[in-house]
Parts: sequence; structure tokens; C-alpha cells
Amino acid sequence: MNYTVNVTDSDGNLERVVLQDNASGSWVTFYDSSSLGGVSYHNHSGTNSHWKGSWQKYYWKVCAYDGAWTNLTYSFTTEYVFGEPQLVFGDFRPSQNDMDSSIIYKNNTDYYLLVGNTSVNAKRTNNKALDWCRKAKEDVASGGYPYNAFTYNNIPYVYYYDGYLRYAWYNSTAGAWQTGSTGVNQHIHHCDPAGCKWGEWWNTAYGADVKYYNGQYCLVAGYDNDLRFYTSDNPLHTFVNQYTLSAPSGHTYYYMPSLTLKEGKLIVTYKDSGSDLHWKTYDGVNWVDKGDIEIDIGTTSSMVKDPVNDQLVLVYENGTGILVYRTLTNITDGWSESHLIFSPVSGKDIRYPHVSYIDRRLIITFAYNLRGNYNIYSISAPDYTMTLSGLNETYNRIVFPDATPTATHVNSTVFAIKNINDRDILNITWHVSNIGDITAPNNVKVWTNMSGSWVGYLVGSDGNTSKIDISALKGSEWQPGETTYWKLEILDMGGVAETLHATDEDIYYWVDLG
Repeated sequence: MNYTVNVTDSDGNLERVVLQDNASGSWVTFYDSSSLGGVSYHNHSGTNSHWKGSWQKYYWKVCAYDGAWTNLTYSFTTEYVFGEPQLVFGDFRPSQNDMDSSIIYKNNTDYYLLVGNTSVNAKRTNNKALDWCRKAKEDVASGGYPYNAFTYNNIPYVYYYDGYLRYAWYNSTAGAWQTGSTGVNQHIHHCDPAGCKWGEWWNTAYGADVKYYNGQYCLVAGYDNDLRFYTSDNPLHTFVNQYTLSAPSGHTYYYMPSLTLKEGKLIVTYKDSGSDLHWKTYDGVNWVDKGDIEIDIGTTSSMVKDPVNDQLVLVYENGTGILVYRTLTNITDGWSESHLIFSPVSGKDIRYPHVSYIDRRLIITFAYNLRGNYNIYSISAPDYTMTLSGLNETYNRIVFPDATPTATHVNSTVFAIKNINDRDILNITWHVSNIGDITAPNNVKVWTNMSGSWVGYLVGSDGNTSKIDISALKGSEWQPGETTYWKLEILDMGGVAETLHATDEDIYYWVDLG
């Protein structure tokens, strides 16, 4: 975390400033000005790697000496500390699809990534580092817009849109995805009362979420052009309409509701017919309209409960296209002010954010057209690692400043990666796809100097290096707060000049955590 401290002395004899914190349980100096020679003020800015937790209270103090020590102790509580977006599902073919909504979900030890990609696709892994980019795509069903996931009878399900509200699950015995229908129609044909020849249209209402509450499964879902509240003894079918939450007169609405529980009440958030972010509560008898949270938001919103901090987190794209969040600690006080998560680069857009709480993390997925078409990215708090330097932020590229046709052994700029997770990194594996027209397999090396000297690892025919055992290389694990340095080498440029291509695949890595 970055900080700035300004110390003034009215007598003009300030000799020394020391900054300390007790994040480790004892007071530790993280800055010492040494002798200042007697001055009126001293300003200092820096980064304290000890302050890396989300929603943690930290104590620190300023110690100033002008012939005698004056020590003042302060405290602050962090908000969510998000990392940088990482590509998790991409389409880099010449004819590229645009992806829409997405979900990351965990059931027991298995992780699922569901994506709307002209149809519903999935990836599965049991790796805690969520190594999505190295997993093969699986076809789930026709349709799109995966809404929300849930577990029923120890089986993970996902709701999605295909005219009707449908659900899919992975049958591990059959080794295949299977689907079914809830019977809730979200896309309905209408005719003018005088007959279809006088006019006809379709109404569509997107979105659905379900929670078990008050002895029954409670579903909020689009129907026709309404947003309705249903109940059932199971989350898959035989839903009974109990209440209409919204009944506008238009034809297409992206409600994308989210449900969760707080203070014994069911809470729903959704994008209403006026494009405002709205919320209501239900006590098992009556629905209470709590009004707008924010007017004129972007595509959709998503809400989840953070059980560690006992608060709800609402993530959405605001009216200016920025990804933000709000928190709710109690219903009476309402939602907090909005806080920044991520701003897309100029001229690019994000859409359809979805938030999950997995492994003590907020994990957000969203569609982002950084590469031209909309691919799926994720961002989390806390993150696993943080890139500190050497990457081209606009294109997410590593730069090769000396690249020329036919050159050999061309090195990239050195870049730094910091472990900002609360666990050691045990192993790291790199993947390097072709760089424009330059072949990467068996032609690129990934180098690191974490052992004290530069050691290189060849990218194999699958585009991956071997798994790099951190402790075997440097004598200890890659610890929280520790920074390591890396570079890439193209062994033979061939006859192609290295340039930035809009359709390159990424350079990325995955890690094993302690």
C-alpha cells in the first residue's frame, strides 16, 4: 500500500523521522530518514508491503525527533485490495466471438468457469490457482448468459438463458454436461389484440438467482418482461409465481438479479427498467422496496456475501463504464459509497460483471474488449501476484526493444512480479503463445534471477515451460511480499519483425500455493 507522510516543526529543528507499524505483532521500522540536519518539515512517500490485507485494521506511528522524541500512533482499516485483471477465457480466431456473462463457482474441491460464448461453454479445474487458460473448453448447451450457480444435492448447477430459464450440471459419472428446464419462460411472443397481422413482438427478461430461505427455494427471475418472485420445494422446477417485483411496459430488460441473506431477510438487487440499480428486502411475508442504490448504471450488477467481514458486496459497472463495488453491513444504514475496482483503458469497455466468494477471496469475472472482441477476464481481492514493471499496460505485452528481422537471442525488458497473496508460492509455470508471426514453442526462454544468477527455462512444444520449483531454485519458497524478476528471450526472430498484433494470445503463468 502507498503512503505519504508530512511532518512539520515550527521551531525549524527537526532532526529525524521514523515510521513504524505493528502488522507483524511487534513494532517494526519501515522508514528512517536518518539525520535531517534541523529542518522545518520533512515529506516522504513510499510503499509498505506489510499493509496488504483486505478489511484489516493496521496501527502505525510517526516518531519525530527535535531534541526529544514525539511519537503519535494512528490506525486505519483497508478496503478490498484488488489485483490486475487476468485473461481467463479468450477467443483469438480470425472470426472472433463476443462473450457475454460469466461465472466462477466452487463446489467442494472443484472449480467451474461458465461463459456465454454464442452458446454456454465451461472450463473445470481442481487447481486453487484457477489455471483457466491452460484448460480446454467444454460445450455445455445452446443458449447463453449464464446467470448464477448453486449447489443442490451436492451437485453444482448453473442457470442460463435459452428462451426459457434452463439449468445445466456436470454429470461426473457420464462425463458430460446435462441440461433441463425450469419451465419459466423468459422470451414470449405477443400479438396485437386484433391479430398478429396487425402487430407482433417478443418480450425478453434476462436473469435469475435462487436461495433457500424460510423452508423453501426462492427464485427471482425474468418472465416475459416482468421480474417475478417464485417459490418451490426444489431449485430446478415446479416454481409457483408469488409476487411481481417489476412490471414495465417495454420489451427487453436485463434485470440480472442477485439474491442473498442478511439479518434474517432475503435481499435482491437488480437493474430496473430505468437502468437504475435497485434493491428490495423480503422477511418471509412482505417485500419492501428500498429504492435506487445508483441511477443509470451500465450493463448489469452482481452481489455476494463476504462471511469473513459479515457484509454484502455489490459489484457493477457504473454509468461511466468503471467497475466499482459497494458494501452493506446492515440494512438500516444502507449501502456504502462506491469504491473503484478497475477502469478499462481508454476506448475500451467492460460488461456483465459477476462476483463470487471463493477461498477467502472476492473473484469477479467480466467481459472486456481489450483485444478487440469481448473476452472474459477475472480480478480478485486479495490477488495472487502483482506485476510491478516491464509490461505494456495497453496491450498486456512484454516489450522486446532490440527485435529486428533474423536477429537471435533477443531479450525482453526485465519485469518484476510481487507475491501479494497471504500464502507462499511453491511452483510457477509459464505459458508463451506465438508472438504475432514469431513461433514461441522451442524458440522462447523464460529467465529469472531469483537464485542470484539468471536461469532460463525453454518453452516446450505445448507452449509451456516445465514447472519451476521455487525452493529448489532459490532455497526457500516465494514468500508473501517478496518480489522476483523475470525476462523473456526469443532465440531466433526469423524473417519477421516483432510487432504488437491485436490477435496475439497472451503470455501468462499459473502458480501452486502453499
